[in-house]
Amino acid sequence: MIGRGWSSVVAALAGVAVLACGEPRPGEVVLRISGGASEAPGDSVVVARGGDTIVVRSAELVLREVQLQLVRTGECEEEEDERCAMLASGPARYALPLGADAIALDPVAAVSDTYGTLQLEIYRATPERDTAFLASHPEVAGSSVRASGTFSRAGVRQDFVFTSDFNEVQELELPAPLVVADGRVSPLVLGVDVAAWFLSTDGTALIDPATATPGGPNAARVHDNVRMSLGVRVPSSP
Repeated sequence: MIGRGWSSVVAALAGVAVLACGEPRPGEVVLRISGGASEAPGDSVVVARGGDTIVVRSAELVLREVQLQLVRTGECEEEEDERCAMLASGPARYALPLGADAIALDPVAAVSDTYGTLQLEIYRATPERDTAFLASHPEVAGSSVRASGTFSRAGVRQDFVFTSDFNEVQELELPAPLVVADGRVSPLVLGVDVAAWFLSTDGTALIDPATATPGGPNAARVHDNVRMSLGVRVPSSP
């Protein structure tokens, strides 16, 4: 015969077992970030127009507050986080793969629902706000975008390091709603077309990266190119 104390323990364990079996696991979202416009493997992006060539060998973005919005709601606000799925809070520095590869963020639990927009902030880190982050990544202090490589014009090749200091929230509408279901992993890809960063307005000429740093004559043009280079897609499998 089981005593009253053991009966309570057995009942409690039975309740835990029922919860474990009866409650489905929440859905998860895995975000991957890619920086190459090509499906071929490689460690650089090469863009040529006329006799000019840009070779981008590294490209980085500083992002924070990467969130999925439900289709029936608007912009994610700090006081209303329950209506959004936070994929990465940040700030974080992302070195963009420039070939067919992508970096994968850790899976994040998300409420089972339908999501329609990816919201993120291209973020300028400053010592006043981001001391700990900049202690690990001092090279991005005061900048949100960084790229390096070579620029060739009229047979003259020069190395460049490009930075931009803009700070703004982007909302990227998903091409199709992302349905997150209990017990399933839903993949999402943020693509950054680095090859478009240094193109002229009509796409027929290259911009010298040295003229596009903060205060330069082409800073606004490249700012727009970076902003428009972001896109999101929902692959068929993780």
